[in-house]
Amino acid sequence: MSDTPPQQATAAQKFFGGLMMAIGAIVTLTCGGCTIALIATGMPELLKEISRGQFGMLASLPILLIGIVPALVGVLIFRAGLSQFRPPRLK
Repeated sequence: MSDTPPQQATAAQKFFGGLMMAIGAIVTLTCGGCTIALIATGMPELLKEISRGQFGMLASLPILLIGIVPALVGVLIFRAGLSQFRPPRLK
C-alpha cells in the first residue's frame, strides 16, 4: 500500500464548486418555492373538487411536473458542486 496524502481541492475547483452550489441552490429554491406556492394557492379549489368526487389532483400534475423536474436538476447541480468543493473521502 502506498502512503500518499489525500488530494486537496485546488482553488479553481473550490471556486467552481461553490459557484455550482450557489446556482443549484438558486434553481432549487426558485423552482421548488414556486411549485409550492402554486399548489398552495390552488389547494382550496382542489379540495372542493375532490369532495365533489372530481379528479382535482390531476390539475396539479402539470404544475408538479413543470416545477419538480428543474428543482431536481438544481439539486443535482448542487451535489456536483459539493463534490468539487470538498476533498475526496478516503476509504
